[in-house]
Amino acid sequence: MSDPSIDPAATSAAAATALAAGEWTLDPHNSRAEFAVKHFWGLVTVRGHFNEIAGELSIDPAGAVAGELRIDAASVDTGNKQRDKHLRSADFFGAEEHPQVVFKPSAVRRVDGSGLEMAGRLTIAGHEEPLTLSLDASHSAAVLTLRATTVVDRRVFGMNWRPLGIAHNDATLTVEAQLRQTAS
Repeated sequence: MSDPSIDPAATSAAAATALAAGEWTLDPHNSRAEFAVKHFWGLVTVRGHFNEIAGELSIDPAGAVAGELRIDAASVDTGNKQRDKHLRSADFFGAEEHPQVVFKPSAVRRVDGSGLEMAGRLTIAGHEEPLTLSLDASHSAAVLTLRATTVVDRRVFGMNWRPLGIAHNDATLTVEAQLRQTAS
């Protein structure tokens, strides 16, 4: 997992400009949350996505961020009904008891002159952990597009199912979020 040490006080107005200050609402029809995990000792990559995603983001001109990305854990879809049922179980997302995967951003900053990092808290299956994401952002005509990819150790979130070491511990998470500016 990335270093979650972005200090909200170190957030810059330049980072806020890159993210276009304002109130934003996620467009679920033009956004995706996906994952990939190596399986069968690295020979196969299991890929999946979530069919239900929602959220909002608030960015002030000084660079402070707040908001929430919510993913319906029961909407997991790998194209295999039996595997999806197992992923919803307590071995993984525990969707009945923990219906949402949630990311709450707390800070954004510029890195290396043009890149961005966003820090926050990720909650999966009732386990909350700090997470810092490398972020690509673009803005045009009241639409903010964010793309983030990170690798997490799924064991940190209590996802320990791994008979005979068949599935890798690392999962690659990718979120492509298109947000629309909320009218004020």
